[in-house]
Amino acid sequence: MTTTAPLLAGGATLSFSCLEGTVIKTDQRSDSYTTGSGRVLVLEGTGGGNSQVSTEVVISRDIWFNDREGQEHHVRVNKDIPVREGQDVAFIYASGEKKRGKFPASKQSGLMSLYVLSTNTSYTVRSLNDLAVALARPYTTASMELGTLLAYGMSLFFCLVYGVGLLPLGYLAVRDFRRKRRWREETADVVKELEAEHQRLLNSFYSEHKKRLAAPQTSPQPQPQLQAREAT
Repeated sequence: MTTTAPLLAGGATLSFSCLEGTVIKTDQRSDSYTTGSGRVLVLEGTGGGNSQVSTEVVISRDIWFNDREGQEHHVRVNKDIPVREGQDVAFIYASGEKKRGKFPASKQSGLMSLYVLSTNTSYTVRSLNDLAVALARPYTTASMELGTLLAYGMSLFFCLVYGVGLLPLGYLAVRDFRRKRRWREETADVVKELEAEHQRLLNSFYSEHKKRLAAPQTSPQPQPQLQAREAT
């Protein structure tokens, strides 16, 4: 497992960790989840109803592989990624932490992509944008959101009934606009840095893979043959 140096973007501390190896076995798994609902109406002994049933099929892939030190690993990916035995692969994980003043720090981590070096193809497991959005969420809590809604309601009430309250209403609107703009800017900065580092990792992995393929394969030296002699 290799880990990159911490990155700073959008007020968040980011890092990647990678696990590279050779696939020794792979298997597909399919799970079905069925949900249903119904309604029955009976009036004076007669009635009817309807029901709805839906089934969701989730396909995942189990991958067993040996890393460069020969240690075996197992990873389950919630996507049907086409890999086969003998292929060189790299699992790329990302983690981030963003401090939010007096609020608890926002932390996110997980498997982001699976890179199949043999075909030079990267498969997204979780989008980098999802990670960035989770890290750069607005500086607010549920109680603060409720307070904001109440402030909007009171300001709107005073505007409609008494003709006053435009000033606090305008302040709330400007504050929310600035907060959302800052959130978008922070998210964009995090995504940009993640994408650049992710691509750098892919380039590095593929370069090392090409070097291994071009390196001469050393064959084991033949053992000297023992000469049989008759005892005298």
